[in-house]
Amino acid sequence: MSAKKAANHYGIPRSTIRSRLVLLKKLQTVFRPGPTTVLTQDEETELEEWVYDMQSRGFPVTKEMLLSNVKIFLDANPREHKFPQNMPGRTWVKLYLKRHPKMSLRTPEFVTKASATVSLSDIHSWYDKVELFLTKEGFMEILQDPRRIINGDETSFQLNPKNKTVFALRGSRNVYDVERTSSKLNITTMFSFFASGEAIPPTIIYPYKTIPKAVADSVPSMWGVAKSDTGWMTTPVFRDYIRNVLDPYLVAKKVKKPVMFIIDGHSSHINVETSKLCRQLGIVLIALYPNVTRIMQPADVSVFKPMKNAWPKAVQRFREKNPEGCVNAHNFATVLQDCLRNSVTVKTIKNGFRASGLYPWDRNAIDPSKCLGKSTVREDPEEPLFEPGDVEPTRESAETSAQLINAKRTLEECAAAIGETRVKKYKSQFVCLDNEEDAALFKIFSTLEQNYPDVFESLEDNVPENDPVCDFVYADINNATPDGNGVADGFESTPGEPSKMIADAANPGPSRTSSIKGAAGGLQATPEEPPKMVPETAKPGPSRTPLKDFLNRPPTPKRTAKREYKSKRYHVLTSDEFIQEFEQKEEDKRRAEEEKENRKVIRMQRKVEAETKKNKKQEEKKLKQDMKDKARKKKA
Repeated sequence: MSAKKAANHYGIPRSTIRSRLVLLKKLQTVFRPGPTTVLTQDEETELEEWVYDMQSRGFPVTKEMLLSNVKIFLDANPREHKFPQNMPGRTWVKLYLKRHPKMSLRTPEFVTKASATVSLSDIHSWYDKVELFLTKEGFMEILQDPRRIINGDETSFQLNPKNKTVFALRGSRNVYDVERTSSKLNITTMFSFFASGEAIPPTIIYPYKTIPKAVADSVPSMWGVAKSDTGWMTTPVFRDYIRNVLDPYLVAKKVKKPVMFIIDGHSSHINVETSKLCRQLGIVLIALYPNVTRIMQPADVSVFKPMKNAWPKAVQRFREKNPEGCVNAHNFATVLQDCLRNSVTVKTIKNGFRASGLYPWDRNAIDPSKCLGKSTVREDPEEPLFEPGDVEPTRESAETSAQLINAKRTLEECAAAIGETRVKKYKSQFVCLDNEEDAALFKIFSTLEQNYPDVFESLEDNVPENDPVCDFVYADINNATPDGNGVADGFESTPGEPSKMIADAANPGPSRTSSIKGAAGGLQATPEEPPKMVPETAKPGPSRTPLKDFLNRPPTPKRTAKREYKSKRYHVLTSDEFIQEFEQKEEDKRRAEEEKENRKVIRMQRKVEAETKKNKKQEEKKLKQDMKDKARKKKA
């Protein structure tokens, strides 16, 4: 029942009901029923913020990572709980998600390192260059007509998709699914879509050198048929697709030209002959910014996902009608046609163009959270890939970090045990050691000063108030005792070893809190109790090391190389600049090949000349030897 209905039904003012609901919500927040949580509210909030931060960096936190970090934190900060070996379990995760309803378990989308370096400024620069070209050529009106904006991309289909789950006998250990055909066989298909939601007939690329007549006849008449040695998209296949499928369809549908054909920057799409063909046919060929297909390509954003989900179902329907048959090149087109009929819709295509910011043409439609990159290029090639102190999010690094924190804390407590007064004394030019205890402290001071001088910098700020142990340690012992020998009454040190009190004061463990009482005539130490070890089930209290020190935050990968993509420098592949530079590169390449061939011919000629010269010398040498033999025979 709503507040308005309750007010009318019971005759209570709505303002009263609202105030009571707000108060009840506050009471539920402050006074949460049930036992106290292992982590404090601030620690759980900090853990939640760390999860969101890791997500924005492209390193989402798994359940194992979350539990591992909590375990390492509890190892360093013991408190009362029932976790075996300080490791939380499934119940803790379930209750933690219930206390933080904004968090949920999701399946991440895997992104390449190159795609993770793309920033929002990179995408905006693509918009700027495309708009500059369209304005220069007078084609800005294209952006207002959804039938003149086209996106094309290819994808492959597995002929024998694997079943995810099947029915079987409970408890059976072996459940098999026999292959109908090889699970490694795939067939590539080229698709194109209008921003208006209409799909252009696809082209199937078969892995044949000569397509069998039966296979060609199985393809619908409006569809395209192509071939390549591997069955993948190639430059000739893409060029033939534009000439034989895309352009005839535009003419048949009476689409006004020029049109804008947006593709990715695959090498098969970037060719000067293809660019010239598109200019002749009135097609403005535009390549997306490199590695942004997951963000800006409508086919990848919205169309291919439901298509791939519907493909196994279409294969299953085909198998039901043909129990002994299998999907192969002869019936692939029939199964694909059934798949497209049940997956690709006008709404899906339109949503893809809208989310990609291509129609309506709006750069602000791009979701900024998809752009993980923080900078476009690395200004300084000598700049390190990771910032100093950045650590990969691994269990080993977190344990190492915890060990370093504990070691630093131990050194700071050793410095605190020496005391500020004695530190000033030991730093003076002339040091007078009065007794064995003073000598032991000076030895500790010398070691810390030599190896870890930073532990003495904040010594004065770390002095606790009203701590009898610290009062004893920080006081000048010579002034605290009436006899001036530097040792309190009732507190003796054994020759040759430091006093037990100093050892206890330097120990960061619980034994440091030994009972020390002030008495007339000096400081006296009561008989020391056995050291109390802090068990894992100790009462919860403020942690000595904050949780944030155990949570690593790796940086998002930066672009390390200055690789030049053709589609990055020239997004409009039908522009004069791209064609001229591409032709110049092709000319330079042709000249380089000619020079290489000329050098090869020259080397072969020199080799032949050298071989001829060598043979001639051998013949002359043999002739001289024959003459010598004849002269020797005559003398004999």
